[in-house]
Amino acid sequence: MNILVVDDDKNIVSMISDFLIINQLTPISAYTAEEAMTRIAERPVDLIVLDVNLGEASGFELCKKIREASNVPIIFLTAKIAQSDKILGLGIGGDDYLTKPFDPLELVARIKSNLRRSKAYGEPSKETTELHCHHIILNTETRSVTVADTPIELSATEFHLLKYLMKNSNRILSRQELLINVWNSDLYTENTVNTYIKRLREKIEFDKNFPEILITIRGEGYILKA
Repeated sequence: MNILVVDDDKNIVSMISDFLIINQLTPISAYTAEEAMTRIAERPVDLIVLDVNLGEASGFELCKKIREASNVPIIFLTAKIAQSDKILGLGIGGDDYLTKPFDPLELVARIKSNLRRSKAYGEPSKETTELHCHHIILNTETRSVTVADTPIELSATEFHLLKYLMKNSNRILSRQELLINVWNSDLYTENTVNTYIKRLREKIEFDKNFPEILITIRGEGYILKA
């Protein structure tokens, strides 16, 4: 698995690369946004570890550019601790985040978790081929989703979340249940679920400010009304 590490601090890139090698992962280094895009063009990348502050460019802007052509998992590294920055990172297409300073072992664990979800996203499914809900059609074989007959792009995590919600429609699902069954990890918080729910609403609701399909049940969780 090729892991692109993008950070303008060469010591951090070197440290992360050492831990990746120990865990049988192949590091690819980049120190600028331009260099990162070159690396992506040169060879396949399975996951990107991306620093938010790249000096001459924002990691958020680089993420937007990558998302124009790829759904490769992206884990943000940020020195900022504001919750709004974390939500912004996930909202523009990031899959995960860690705040500096971070434990390299936790980063490796998150990398492996995101790789597992991404791998499952690309594997043929033995489940029912299509799931239907209102104007949404999710095809588990082609890994595609249409909303009102219009194809939409989903990351691996967004796809798994929507699939779980559709398979359990008309049932209230707690944030903890979603964490266990979609993220399969205790490394994430309930705020992660909230952020992904917001991202899904932007893609499946006709009016994200007045959701009619993916509803919040105060104090309990969420329900996808069929």
